[in-house]
Amino acid sequence: MAQGPYARVKVVEEVDSTNAELLRRAAKAKSARLTALLAEHQSAGRGRWHHPEVRPRPWIAPPRSSLIASVLVQPPSQQAGRRTMLGLVWALAAVEALDLVLPGVAGLKWPNDVMAAGRKLAGVLASSSEDGCVAIGIGLNVHQSEEQLPDRRAGSLALAGAPDVDRTWLAIAVLSAAATWYERWARDASSVVGAVSARMITLGRQVEVELPNGQIASGRAEAIQDDGALRLRQPSGRTWLVDTGELVQEHGE
Repeated sequence: MAQGPYARVKVVEEVDSTNAELLRRAAKAKSARLTALLAEHQSAGRGRWHHPEVRPRPWIAPPRSSLIASVLVQPPSQQAGRRTMLGLVWALAAVEALDLVLPGVAGLKWPNDVMAAGRKLAGVLASSSEDGCVAIGIGLNVHQSEEQLPDRRAGSLALAGAPDVDRTWLAIAVLSAAATWYERWARDASSVVGAVSARMITLGRQVEVELPNGQIASGRAEAIQDDGALRLRQPSGRTWLVDTGELVQEHGE
């Protein structure tokens, strides 16, 4: 696979987790920024945004049915700790790549999902090391049939109307878009907010977000902040900034 803007692109048959493996390799070899690792299969992938107080759900897919990729980055100091927006930038790259096969169909669901026709096509997960490196992983369902998905909330490109997508081509499209959007975000986080917001299907809806401590934040999803936080407006007019959580309920405008 062509490397393009990446220092290194490696494809392996199987790993426990591309994020975990990439961070292990970085610790041993001091991998350069924008190093990508792709796998045909993950045996212990995680399917939910990681937070110290939240146990991530497993992400499981048959071998060679999905795009599984992680990229190692070292965000500049001014963006340190803004992993929510970093995850959204990666999800936006996936949406942009999917526009090439399903124009205008995919959208973003806060905080880190790619959706199409009400079903989840992809999720993004960030894992960090003590030295400030961050592995951003994406799992995108490509060829799965209905029977190969965990439930009706999950979807695939095949079921969305694109059954013949080549996964190598898709990987190149996603990684190319991710590099472009990452460089923009690294220079100025505010410069990506408009693009993220334009594809964010969560905005304008009444939502409930489960916080890491179990508390529920609710209100109308009003805006995305520079750090990726979701701004909710309650009926009283009070606003609530939510930077980490899981959207558990949403209702149309």
